[in-house]
Amino acid sequence: MIFYFAANSQFVVSLSSDFLDDTIKICKQNELAFYAFGIYNGDTLSNLNYKWDFDDGYFENGIDVDTIIHEFSVPKLNRVMVTVWNDTLWDYAILPVQLGQPPLFTGTKADLPDGQTGVCNGDNVDLIGVALSNTWTETRQNIRNEVFPMYIDTDHPYSSYITRRSFNIGQTLMNSTDIDSIGVKLEHSNTSNIRISLTCPTGKTVVLKDTGGVEKYFGEPIIEPGDFSEGIEYWYYFTNFPTNGTINTFVGSDTLPSGTYQSDSSFTKFAGCSLNGDWTILVEDFVEDDNDGYLKEWALFFNNNVETDTIKYYNTYSEGFWGKINEDDEVFVTVDNVAEVIPYGYGSHNFTFTIKDNFGCWQDTSDVKVIVEKAAFTNDKPDEMMEIGDSIHVKDSTSWAISWEWDFGDLSNITYENEDYKKYLDSGYYQIILTAFSETGCYDFDTTDIRIYPRNPLSISDYNIFTPNGDGVNDVFTFFVSNDEKITAANIAEINGGVYNRYGEIVCRWNDPEDVLKGWNGTKNNDGIRVPSGFYYYSFVIKGKDGKKYEPFSGIIYLYRPK
Repeated sequence: MIFYFAANSQFVVSLSSDFLDDTIKICKQNELAFYAFGIYNGDTLSNLNYKWDFDDGYFENGIDVDTIIHEFSVPKLNRVMVTVWNDTLWDYAILPVQLGQPPLFTGTKADLPDGQTGVCNGDNVDLIGVALSNTWTETRQNIRNEVFPMYIDTDHPYSSYITRRSFNIGQTLMNSTDIDSIGVKLEHSNTSNIRISLTCPTGKTVVLKDTGGVEKYFGEPIIEPGDFSEGIEYWYYFTNFPTNGTINTFVGSDTLPSGTYQSDSSFTKFAGCSLNGDWTILVEDFVEDDNDGYLKEWALFFNNNVETDTIKYYNTYSEGFWGKINEDDEVFVTVDNVAEVIPYGYGSHNFTFTIKDNFGCWQDTSDVKVIVEKAAFTNDKPDEMMEIGDSIHVKDSTSWAISWEWDFGDLSNITYENEDYKKYLDSGYYQIILTAFSETGCYDFDTTDIRIYPRNPLSISDYNIFTPNGDGVNDVFTFFVSNDEKITAANIAEINGGVYNRYGEIVCRWNDPEDVLKGWNGTKNNDGIRVPSGFYYYSFVIKGKDGKKYEPFSGIIYLYRPK
């Protein structure tokens, strides 16, 4: 075991643990036993006061509390300090404890292409583990900030301490310049009422500002009678080389300006004080009147020539491994922190990357999620009643798919793009099936059911004149409204009829819906033998796929051939 002794000719404190290193290196949540003893001229004394400070906000005090077990939870350097004393003796010891730093897992992820948010069910995916060192840097407590401003009057003095433990064991204050400055940030309505003092860890006290002197304001207090509101605090520093004299002799405005001042007692009174330990400030109001104020912060700065180097440390990490959370998933051997995994089942699958640091601590990521994504597509008519002639637009929305097959359920050809447009030529129930394929050939399906309804197939054209002269303009007479895509042969089950001249002779006959929809070009049976200008009559008997029979479907055509 390693022992640490504070500089004292007769009384020393030993501090040890079960570890055999100058600096203990452990993992968080590890319990650690500490042993401390006060030794005077080689003899271990009893009935001593022990104060344990674990540098993590936890303290323990008591008589002969020489053995204690503590659990650290925050990864950082903790300077465990034990102070031991009785009425005549005082000493301390410090033992540094470093906790393993969690690495920076930035870059730890599922290796998916850009824009891909999931994988095919049963497909494999690489998980990449990255563990970068995270440096912890020590900060020194030079300023104590109160969460709420502390009220100061005769019944409410202010006292608190700053604990320093980063100096060398046994290091003492040699001369007044070892202290750079001592500051208080406060407001009060009468400087002459206030006494400010600082006490070093070994009990020596310096009066920074005594009562008396010229009455002034600290900062900008609220001075209305009965109003206890907080004013505006100013910083006042006591230094070896002030720009002002003492506060009690300052001459000037009613408000004492923020700045540096000379203390009423010399810092040389701290000579021989331990630099490590509790430096305690006391701010007192000695006059019972309406004057009061608030203190927000105070500071204690030592000169850089007595400060020790700031501690920095980081951990290194050995090979890590990947583990699964979902029982059915598969994880293959991790090589260079990369694992191949196969998640089974739709939804979120969680994996962990675990790595060991040079303190022997196991560090792991939060869950790395892999989404098993079901194949899916969208259509632009999910809730509409579709009729023959309607067009439906379907589009794949599967992030992992690189190829597709569309089956529209009507025995038409399979298509292979990521989106398609479809018109159904007959009524009935249909199932659209998307088969989506990943890069590895893994595939999945999505389906939707639709129903196609027939509709009235007829809508008579209002225009009954045409001029079939070969100029490409109005050369064909169409019987139905041509700009309505739903008025198509797909809605006609049966058709029979034709065009007649004024003598009742048949000129052109149809019994096929597709041919009828092509119209009449002004020749006999659309075969190229032209008929003369004049009036013609058409008549059809039509049965629609809606089950209705439409007859007569007739009208007059005027054919005009300009000479």
